[in-house]
Amino acid sequence: MKDKVFIITGSSQGIGRATAWKLAQMGAKIVLNGRNPDKLAQTFQDFKKAGLIGSAFSGDVSRPQDCMDLVKHTINQFGQLDYLINNAALSVELAPFEDTEPPVFQKIFNTNVLGVINMTHAALPFIKENKGGVLFISSLAGIFGLPEATAYSSSKMALTAIAESLKLELAGSGVYVGIAYLSFVENDSNKTIFNKNGVLIPQPKHHFSKPVAPETIAHQLIQMLQKRKFRTHFSWLGRVFYLLNRLSPWLVEKIMLQIYRKRKRNEVTNPQYSININQT
Repeated sequence: MKDKVFIITGSSQGIGRATAWKLAQMGAKIVLNGRNPDKLAQTFQDFKKAGLIGSAFSGDVSRPQDCMDLVKHTINQFGQLDYLINNAALSVELAPFEDTEPPVFQKIFNTNVLGVINMTHAALPFIKENKGGVLFISSLAGIFGLPEATAYSSSKMALTAIAESLKLELAGSGVYVGIAYLSFVENDSNKTIFNKNGVLIPQPKHHFSKPVAPETIAHQLIQMLQKRKFRTHFSWLGRVFYLLNRLSPWLVEKIMLQIYRKRKRNEVTNPQYSININQT
């Protein structure tokens, strides 16, 4: 990874920040990106204090012009672009489909799907020049449509189709395409998500599985890049879930229905109980 130039979207915090940090320690040149200028500036200051090579560009991937400007900034700063990690994503609280306002779906898809398309479209010509790669960050929620996570789950499932199509189109070009299905990740304490009405609220905690540290995920993502693996599931649960869904979709549906019914019963007896799949 030494001297390779990366754009990592959503890298002012969480997994994006941890991945940027580790890659920079390996000698890569990182262009940090985020929508919040203050968070991004703080992350960039930390980079400079550690003597890491990088730059920062504040922009919203849901805006095509911001994506083109981000790529232009990268080329102006480093003269090349090797890898794009599509990490930026928005989440929404668990809520039934009929209770979730349509504008919430639009917000989620604008970033999680169209943002990925905008960014990849802008970066791909330069990535092809250097036979670099594009990595899509998906989730357990992108393997099977989860109840009360319609917006988030469907947006992450869309990434599979994009990655699969792009991989075939770029076959023989030397460009790497990969998609990572993350499990439950430890989030920053100040992370926010949308509620069913489209209002930002603090990220709730889940009670389903012990979250994995962003630094651990970052290490796994870098290994995936180095091996140029197309599809990786970052937990035993993800691997089992994927295989079962391929071999026996009806069984996965039955299991998910049982989990859903159990959760609803627990919510009746304990209103504080929740399983937040958006933490992936």
